[in-house]
Amino acid sequence: FKARVAVMPEVALGDYQTIAKDTPRKPIAEIKVEEKEIAEALDWLQKSRAQYTTAARQAKNGDRVEIDFIASRDGQVIDGSENKNQPIILGEKRLIPGFEKNISGMREGEKKKFTLTFPDNFPDEKLKNAPVDFEIKIKTVQETRLPQLNDEFAAAIGKFQNLTALKQSIKDGLAKEKITKEKEMRQTKILAAIAEKSSMEIPQI
Repeated sequence: FKARVAVMPEVALGDYQTIAKDTPRKPIAEIKVEEKEIAEALDWLQKSRAQYTTAARQAKNGDRVEIDFIASRDGQVIDGSENKNQPIILGEKRLIPGFEKNISGMREGEKKKFTLTFPDNFPDEKLKNAPVDFEIKIKTVQETRLPQLNDEFAAAIGKFQNLTALKQSIKDGLAKEKITKEKEMRQTKILAAIAEKSSMEIPQI
């Protein structure tokens, strides 16, 4: 009998040693952590430990609100658009432009209808530049209370001696992350260059 089989291809590998040697390595001394990056990390930590209290007033920037909403187009409900008790922090701008503006000023229990045009960079092709009708109801309005950034806050985060120690820890962590990313980027460049300089005939199977 005869059998036809696929065999491992011969690979003419590029000169990976020379390629790796010629791919520059960014000096660690040039990898810096900016004060802005530390401040952003602190801001995230602070917000992650925010406390919320119910407020009997109109919703405003910074508040946490929970809403029920449904979206429709041309009178037809959009699949997956019906949401219950959806939490939103007003001012974070995580929703389509204009959505938070329509919520601002509303009170608990209040309902509202409005229409927004989706942006041209929206992931769903069917909704790009399309007018969409919304029906919303405010379930809860809560005031956001952020903890103060002080030594007590630092101690609560991870038993740091003070806020300075917490900032230093954040700086060290960000630096390590940047060094790791820099190494990964260099490895990717090396592999791409090796693949470009290599040749092989891959069986169709």
